[in-house]
Parts: sequence; structure tokens; C-alpha cells
Amino acid sequence: MSGGSITGIHFERLLEQHRQAYRLPVLAALAWCQGKTLIDVSVGQRSLEDASMPTRSDRWHLGSITKPMTATLVGRLVDRGLLTFDMQLGSLSDDAFSLATMHPGYRSVTIRQLLQHRGGLLEDIGQLPSWNESLLTDPRPLPEQRRLLAKEALSIPPLASPGSRCVYSNAGYLVVGTILETLTGETWEDLLRREVFAPLQLSSAGFGVPRASSLAQPQGHRMADDHGGSEEFGPVWIVDDIDNPPVMGPAGTVHATLADLARFATVHLPPTSTSSSITTGDDYLRATTLQELHRSAIDEVDGEEDNEDTAASSSCMGWFRVSRGWAQGTALCHSGSNGRWEASVWIAPARALILVAATNAGGASASGEAIEATLSSLIEATGTATI
Repeated sequence: MSGGSITGIHFERLLEQHRQAYRLPVLAALAWCQGKTLIDVSVGQRSLEDASMPTRSDRWHLGSITKPMTATLVGRLVDRGLLTFDMQLGSLSDDAFSLATMHPGYRSVTIRQLLQHRGGLLEDIGQLPSWNESLLTDPRPLPEQRRLLAKEALSIPPLASPGSRCVYSNAGYLVVGTILETLTGETWEDLLRREVFAPLQLSSAGFGVPRASSLAQPQGHRMADDHGGSEEFGPVWIVDDIDNPPVMGPAGTVHATLADLARFATVHLPPTSTSSSITTGDDYLRATTLQELHRSAIDEVDGEEDNEDTAASSSCMGWFRVSRGWAQGTALCHSGSNGRWEASVWIAPARALILVAATNAGGASASGEAIEATLSSLIEATGTATI
């Protein structure tokens, strides 16, 4: 495919080649640039048990792409003066989590560091004593569940000195969610609906697997336990639409259409760009707050910039920041998967360009490779596009 070819039909054929190569149920892609949707296509069938075709209104489980939304929510509350990025855990009351059981190493950890994965919290949230399958149906209020897990996470010694290095942690975002719920008296879900979904008009956004709210949606798949696939025949997928426990919300339970995900991403374009985004100026987030969200931990620690040659990435609040030639400089990115879905979003601020790819299969290298192949095709398709 030649660079700059943005014909929807042409790209749909290419996307179908990627889907067939990895035997995925559905593969979807979107490219948005300077206020216009260039590509918005999906191919395949919604489920291996349902031959219905996907549509542009289908919702995709975003997994950890929820994290940029949680960070954006924090930015909104910072603008309102309810908290600061540099608020330390030791300054909070016992209403959030017991300071008596908190390991002393976390007392100086800030909300900024938690959002940057530099708070030193454990990598595997499944190691917490109370983390088990019963959380999928736990009837207790979600804030109560989150407080318990946050308390357990903060009682474990830090894996690294806070602020010293990036240790990707779902638990860190669960702690942030607990802080927000304690300070506001509202659930993280209600806060996200009011502060992110509603003002940005993300009408498709919700929580959990898409089929929980409508049968006319794609269904999740995972690799079959007894057949990992082969080079000759490819992976073998089976329907399995179990989600992360709802308590994990701040780290990864949002679903939305690709168009609404791109709509959210426009908020993270420069206010001065010709992006035709939903909001302008300081209407949604103050420019200084946006800059803080995108400031990398590397900037703060040693002033180093990302290096494209080594593919080094630096953690921002909610995003990872890398340098890419096709982006004409810095790009913001995040991927997500609950083991049965996979998605990825990339933002190129200098080009006011947003790329999104998603599939309803996960937990295996094949789904990730399909997403990478789709993103590469989107980059090629939009490489010389002029709007």
C-alpha cells in the first residue's frame, strides 16, 4: 500500500488481510486528523458464535486505556482545586486507607508519581491477599472494595524508591481511584461519567464488557487452552467474555466506540493546534494542566529526552511519551487488554493526528501483533495525507 492512500475501501481490504493472518474475529481501525475522520473501518464478525458484522457504533473494551481517562479526571479536579498533583499519601486522612498500616516508604509518594507508575507499588495486583475471582460478583460498594485493596497494596514494601523508576502498576491507579472517592464522596465511575464522558460527549462510553449492556456488540475471545496455534494454521480462539473485576475500574474497565476514544484523545492535542477538537482553550482543561499531564518523569528526574533509536519511552500521567519520525516529534500512546480484548491509541500532537486499533481477542502475542500491524498500516496510510 502506498503511503498516503486513505481510501476506506482500500484500507478495509488491507485490514481484512491482517485479520485473516491472525484468524481474529474482528479487527478495527480509525485515523483522525485535523478535525476529520480519514479511516473508520472494521472487518470480520462480532463473535465466533455470532456471524453478525461489526459496525462503527460497536464498542470496544479499552483495558488500560482507561488510565489516561483517570489521569484526565484528576486533571479536572486539580483545575477545580480539590487536590494537587503533588499531594502526598501521608497527608491524607485514614478515611482513604489506614496510615497505621501504610509502609513508611509510601508516605511521600504523590498522586503525580502514582499516575506516572513511579510510586513503587507492586506490578501484579493479583498478588494482593484479597484479590480473587469472588471480586467479579462482590456485592459490597466499589469504594469499600477499593479501600481494602489500596490498604493491602500500601502495606507491601515498595518495589523501588518512589520516583526512581517506572514500575507499571494497576494498583497505583486503584489507589488514585480510592483517593478521588474519599475526597469527593462519589464513586470513580460517577466521577468519570460527569467529568469525562458527559462534557466530551462520549455517548458510547461505559464500564465492563460491551455485551453487558447490549447483545448487538462484539464479544471477547481468548486463546484456547489446549491449542496455542501454529505457524501453519495460526492461533485458535474461543469465546470468553469475562472482564476484569469492577473494583479495577480506575486502571482498566472502560469501553467505547473507536470514534469516542478518538474524541477523548483530541483533548490531549495542543490547544493551539488546528485540530477542530471538541473543546478550545481552557474550556475543558487548563493549558498548564495539560502540560503537566504530558510532562514525563524523565524530564523531572534527569532532563533527558526520549530517544527514538533506542525506542525509549517515558511515563507521563496516564500516557507514555515517545519520539517518532512519523509523528514529527513526540507521540503519546497507551495500549490496553483485559486478556480477551486488545486496543491501542496513538496521538501525534504536531500533526493533530490520532490513530486507534482494536480487536476482540487478547491474551496472546497474535492479537498484539495484529494491532501493531494495523497501526503500521495506519501510519503508512496517513503518512503523506494532506487535509
